[in-house]
Amino acid sequence: MEKIDVSLLGFRRAWAVDLPQVMRCLEALAPVGLDAASAAKVFQEQLHQGIQVWVATLAGEEVGSSSPPLIVGTGSLILERKLIHQGGLVGRIEDVAVLPISQGQGVGRFVVENLVSLARESGCYKVILCCKQGLIGWYRELGFQERGIEMRIDF
Repeated sequence: MEKIDVSLLGFRRAWAVDLPQVMRCLEALAPVGLDAASAAKVFQEQLHQGIQVWVATLAGEEVGSSSPPLIVGTGSLILERKLIHQGGLVGRIEDVAVLPISQGQGVGRFVVENLVSLARESGCYKVILCCKQGLIGWYRELGFQERGIEMRIDF
């Protein structure tokens, strides 16, 4: 694949038909482990729960063709209404992933910046995410700050 011109990327909500490409992107993040039918069911559950799955698309040279655009990145935005901050909204960014052949070309930055904009436009008083230690510097470049420590229990 040639170098991506980020100015040509599109950003939209994912559709069910996008799932095979979304899953290819997510495999760069963690094993997906779902067949197509199971992925479709999970995707419908996410939609029902209000989880917004977004995709970065690259139309390529075949603009106007009947083939779908290539999905080169994905990320999710979860909006949570809080009882604190006068019932304010918190945006949580999850599952940011870029197709391996598209990594290092600004796609991840494009996805995160768009998700942050969506959180701001939705009226969130903050947007949060968790990342691996090695990505802290990259997220700092995008304006994120370390605040607190993530705690978890894996089952």
